[in-house]
Amino acid sequence: MVEDLFGGGHEVYFDNFLILCPSWTFSKKKVSACGTIRSNRKGLPLLMKEKDLKKGEFDFRTAEDLAFFGWKDNRVVYVLSNFHGTDKCSLLRTQKDGSRMEVSCPMAIKFKDYNCNMGGVDKADMLCSLYGMDRKSRKWWHRLFFGIIDRMLVNSYVVHNKLEDKAIPLLLFRRLVAQHLLTAATPPQIGRPLATSRCNTPPNPPKRRKTDLSVSADIRLTARGVHWPIFDEKRGRCE
Repeated sequence: MVEDLFGGGHEVYFDNFLILCPSWTFSKKKVSACGTIRSNRKGLPLLMKEKDLKKGEFDFRTAEDLAFFGWKDNRVVYVLSNFHGTDKCSLLRTQKDGSRMEVSCPMAIKFKDYNCNMGGVDKADMLCSLYGMDRKSRKWWHRLFFGIIDRMLVNSYVVHNKLEDKAIPLLLFRRLVAQHLLTAATPPQIGRPLATSRCNTPPNPPKRRKTDLSVSADIRLTARGVHWPIFDEKRGRCE
């Protein structure tokens, strides 16, 4: 993925799904790399346990040109970097009462560079987790397939909001996509066509109804989806 950047002195930022560990070869290729990482990845050194760290405290280990940090905020955040040092810096954190408190942390976990360069990766993960289809399965490729669909929906949602004047919620967008996929095929017309055309029929008087409808117009005004179940408030019992 980053072979074209080798030798150019670029900075690359990863999330915990794409970061390579333990053998980072970016330093030899003259590429600076930094990113979050899971603490249970193979080859990582042991840090202080989460229960032994107070909020704002951190621990780190170094080996050659790599530095592995663990800083506790609400939870412990783990970062691996090959160009950040172990110097301390300050960071303002918002408390529950709304006040701001200054805490110490290593330079890598300040995330000033990380947050500015990650772009929409973390936001995409957040949007996928809201209404994701990821489920446990005995077949490994199921989770990969569902993850790809979630990414496609999130990317389409971002593009849709950029093209439209008014942004819509993600849940509504996913619902509209599902409705259009379910009604992609128009059912054939059964019976003989009517003798009178629609133009000869008198116009119907306008009806008062709400402007915001739960079903889009191209589905509501066609014969598609007529086989859908009808929701009833009465509670019945299966026989």
